[in-house]
Amino acid sequence: MILIIRNEGEGRMKSNSAKSQEGVITKHFRKEVEAKYQEIYLGRQQRHRKSRNQQLIEGSIGVSAFIAIWYILAHTITPLVPDPIVTVTTVVPKMIEPWYYKSIFYSLYRVVVGFVVASAIAIPLGLAMGWNRVSSDIFTPTFELLRPVPPVAWVPLSIIIFAQLEYSILFITFTGAFFVVTLNARLGAESIDQSLFRAAWCLGASRRQILRHV
Repeated sequence: MILIIRNEGEGRMKSNSAKSQEGVITKHFRKEVEAKYQEIYLGRQQRHRKSRNQQLIEGSIGVSAFIAIWYILAHTITPLVPDPIVTVTTVVPKMIEPWYYKSIFYSLYRVVVGFVVASAIAIPLGLAMGWNRVSSDIFTPTFELLRPVPPVAWVPLSIIIFAQLEYSILFITFTGAFFVVTLNARLGAESIDQSLFRAAWCLGASRRQILRHV
C-alpha cells in the first residue's frame, strides 16, 4: 500500500516536473516569437516611415524643380506666359469672387449629368453585349466604329446638332463617359466564370435570375 502511494506520488511529481518544463519551454518560445514579431513589425514601420519621408523629399524636389523651370522659361523663352508669382497673385484674389464658385458648380453639374446619363445607357448596353451573343453581334460593329473617336472631335457635330450651348457641353461629357463605361460593363460581364452560369442553370435559375444575381 505504501509502495503504491509512493509510486503515485513520484508519478505526480514527475508529471508536475514535466508540465513545469513544458511551461518553461512554451514561455521561452512565446517570448522568442513575440520578440521576432516586434522586430519584424518595428522594422516594417521604420521602412514605411523611411519610404514615406523619401517620397515626400523627392516630391518636394520635383515640385520645386517644376516651379523653377516655369519661372526661368517665363523670363526667357516664353515671355508671354506669366511666371508663378504673377499667376498666384492673380488667381488668389479671383478665388474670393462669387463667379469662381458659380463656375465650379456649373462645371460639376455638367460632368455629373453627362456621366449619369451615359451610365444609365452604357451599363445595360455593356451587360447586354457581354452576356448575349445576338446583342453583341448587333451593337459591336457600330460601337467599335465610334469608340476610337475622341470627345474633342464631337465638338463641331454637337454644335451643329444642338442649338443650345448647354446641350452641346452635356453631349461632350456624355460621349467622354459613354464608351468607357460601356466597354467596362461588357468586359465585366465577359470575365465572369462560366461555371457560375452552369451552376445557376443546374439549380434551375431563370435567365432573369442569372442576369440579376450572377
